[in-house]
Amino acid sequence: EGWISKFSVGFLLPAMPIWIMGTFAKAGFVNQGVELIYNDFIMSWLIIGLQFVWLGIMYFAASRYSGFSFKLIVREASKIYLKVISIMGLGSGIIVPFIVEAQENVGVDAGTAKIISASSFNMPGSVISNIVFSYGIIFMFDMDVSITSYLAYIVLLVLATIIAPAVPGGVFAVTSGLLTPILGFNPDQISLMGSFYYTQGTSNAATNNAADLYLGPILRKK
Repeated sequence: EGWISKFSVGFLLPAMPIWIMGTFAKAGFVNQGVELIYNDFIMSWLIIGLQFVWLGIMYFAASRYSGFSFKLIVREASKIYLKVISIMGLGSGIIVPFIVEAQENVGVDAGTAKIISASSFNMPGSVISNIVFSYGIIFMFDMDVSITSYLAYIVLLVLATIIAPAVPGGVFAVTSGLLTPILGFNPDQISLMGSFYYTQGTSNAATNNAADLYLGPILRKK
């Protein structure tokens, strides 16, 4: 476990944006030009940054609300994040016992920890990815989308995410139906959105699983 942790911190995490770009190139869009790859690379970095900011804010809020140690929450959540990265975002069922253990280490009772860890409604990483990538495509294609329409998309995106299945790509499978009626995406733009989204899957999964470490303390307090 110690070796895997060092390998994840020293190699896998720094290499993640390169891996994302490589996966995107493998998807077959490399022939459409370097600019497309560059846009995906920049958006992926932006998403990773926003995901860390979101987790940090929520860990702090959970700590203040529940009285649990902020440093302890961050330490245990970091272990979960790196475990998910080490298996490239796959094997959610394998990760669940580790999440339960991490929440118990923080101070959450076993019953609450198991309920939270087995749920599929806590997916901030996936929501952030959808928001950034959809806006990126709007910007890339210079689309005329009103602020009202985009805000409506975000609200419905969050609602749809709550019922999305906890499987790789499950969120996009549910929310892709919002892109045409609300934002006016054509089939090619939806395909591009999907390719963008799937390249970000590992970071999304890691954020989604690490988010259980703020939701657990909040619900435990109640």
